[in-house]
Amino acid sequence: MSAVSTPKPPKQNGSPWTVVRRTLAATVGGYIATAAVSAAIALALPLHKADSTLLMMMLSFLIWATLGIYVFSVRSERRAWTVLLSVTLLSVIGLWLKGN
Repeated sequence: MSAVSTPKPPKQNGSPWTVVRRTLAATVGGYIATAAVSAAIALALPLHKADSTLLMMMLSFLIWATLGIYVFSVRSERRAWTVLLSVTLLSVIGLWLKGN
């Protein structure tokens, strides 16, 4: 009889609140980042206001889904929040500069 080792179950990543925090990051943080990115790109596009707004409204769902997938795929929650905040701040700075 050969010695077959059974695989060990995966190590759990901290507390059960990890999923709650990542869900909040994906929903709330992703929503805010998506709104800022969509507004910044809509202003930067060389289209009529209505066309660029409509285009970015449609693409915003893709951006939000991508950010949500990213939040759950990254290893560290801190990195996920850092990326969300960086994207939001860069977009807000772009909006502010475009407004001046």
